[in-house]
Amino acid sequence: MKNIDKYKLFTAIFQLISGLVLIGISVYYYFTAQVQNFYIFLIVGIIFVVMPVFTFVKMLLSKDDKDDKNGGNEPPHKGFL
Repeated sequence: MKNIDKYKLFTAIFQLISGLVLIGISVYYYFTAQVQNFYIFLIVGIIFVVMPVFTFVKMLLSKDDKDDKNGGNEPPHKGFL
């Protein structure tokens, strides 16, 4: 079973919500005809949406089996070093 890092999960969810809010603000600026602000908020919002998607994909596709790090063929280390 995978062990999902709660800090990365919380950060990705918060970043996704922030990106959607920024895209919503850009839509507001589009309808108020402030084109420069529309593009700025849209670009930053898209960046804030794409980054957590990569984080989710990386968390889902990564192998988190610490015991299977070297193929499971080596015995565990003994002693201090």
